[in-house]
Amino acid sequence: MKNANDYFELIAATADLDDPSEVALAQKFMIDALYRVTDDLPLQARDAAAVANRFSTGVATESDLEKERVRLWNSINGRDMSQDADVLRTRTAIHVLYPPEALDMHDTLASFLGFWFGGGLSESKLSAVLANDYGLTINSSGSPVAPAE
Repeated sequence: MKNANDYFELIAATADLDDPSEVALAQKFMIDALYRVTDDLPLQARDAAAVANRFSTGVATESDLEKERVRLWNSINGRDMSQDADVLRTRTAIHVLYPPEALDMHDTLASFLGFWFGGGLSESKLSAVLANDYGLTINSSGSPVAPAE
């Protein structure tokens, strides 16, 4: 089993998280990952990936994104620092509900992955998205493996 840092280091070594096009790919990675675990999210967080995807494709507005984000923060109000799996999973979902240009993608991706693992979401599903979006895998020693050319 790998950890959040292994995944972050792999992505950061592959992508320039200061480049706007790479920031968009990192945002897509987080949205795609959430789609894979929608059924594992608390009920109130299950629409987050869809709202974020609609925003990224121009269908939803920044206002729609903000409404969903505020709704999710309100759902964990007073428990937001809890280590409860449902709170951590909700916080994972909140990460996709910011417009990419408003983010420091280094911090956002690192905390997204931290909440992912802390909330016990599926590493195999995260790995599948990593392979799909970045063409990368992590071997048993934690080292990045690029696809064969």
